[in-house]
Amino acid sequence: LIRLEQVIQHSGAGASLYRTLLENEPLRNLLLSMLDLGDLPVARLIRYPELLDSLLFTLPGLDDLRARYLSVLAHIDPDTRRDQIRRFEAIEEFKILVESVNDGSLTGLQERLSLLADMCVAQGAAWQASEHAERSDWVIVALGKLGGRELTVHSDLDLVVIYRGDPAD
Repeated sequence: LIRLEQVIQHSGAGASLYRTLLENEPLRNLLLSMLDLGDLPVARLIRYPELLDSLLFTLPGLDDLRARYLSVLAHIDPDTRRDQIRRFEAIEEFKILVESVNDGSLTGLQERLSLLADMCVAQGAAWQASEHAERSDWVIVALGKLGGRELTVHSDLDLVVIYRGDPAD
């Protein structure tokens, strides 16, 4: 109840949200399930209240996600890309959590989170490659849960960059 109160307080439209939750039992049950997962969904909903809308929709298939991630990431403004990619990742991770609560599939959660991480790392690598075109002999290798496609919400990314040349360059 405390988490629900926090979300409603920060939503900016408390009365409307209460009314919607009273009238829509599936939405109410999903929101309560999300809040029962812990502080992460609450923090995301407080920071990005527009995510409440994502509780009403399901995610597309993995191929559609890959295409959407690539199209969104390719259009991130170079001057604010760090903040934008963090926001993008936080919002997409929340949507993936919603879908996992809906279908109860741990494998689906891990696949979608791993895909999201892959896309964000690939975009970061592409940005670096475009800034340092003279250095093309490097690769990023994912280890741990990302390398095994078993990423979960609180997993860190174990990445190793392998390159040819002098580390001082």
